[in-house]
Amino acid sequence: MEWWRRGIQLSFRVEPAGFALAAAYAVLCWAARQVSMDQFYLPAGIRVAALLLFSPRMWPYLFLGEYAYFAHMRVPMIERYGLAWVIVSSAFLMPAIALIVRWHRRMMAARTDAWFISAAITCATTATLLNLSFSHLFWPVPHYNDFLTDAARGAMGQFAGILTVVPVALLWIRRSSGWQWSRR
Repeated sequence: MEWWRRGIQLSFRVEPAGFALAAAYAVLCWAARQVSMDQFYLPAGIRVAALLLFSPRMWPYLFLGEYAYFAHMRVPMIERYGLAWVIVSSAFLMPAIALIVRWHRRMMAARTDAWFISAAITCATTATLLNLSFSHLFWPVPHYNDFLTDAARGAMGQFAGILTVVPVALLWIRRSSGWQWSRR
């Protein structure tokens, strides 16, 4: 309980490269959103791949990039869906996925490949459930589709996006793993 009296000291080093990373992440997610659809949602894959590629000390900048991407996309929707939905749904998605990726990074170090499918399923399900829960809680307009239909469509789209983008990131991470290539 000593920390209660003295307080907690947080140190955070601001890196200019981090702001460039945040801007690049936001632009990349926006561009991927332009070619995505419900059943193939590429920003989900970019989200997980970025968390895998960069060390946890750079994650706050990825969070900042995610918030910038959401602000650009969702601020025009305030009048239709409400300010509460814009703020709450944007604030919780990236931290939830970051916790899942951090947990799965320990399995990644163990060199078993089962973690990838587990991470993809868990991230897709979590993101879908968060998105649908917040929209059902905060949207003033009624939903026209069934919850299970929306959940299946959203989860499959997130899963497909993760399976499309993350293997490229994993190849990049393991590029210097020492594999010997033969001519054959």
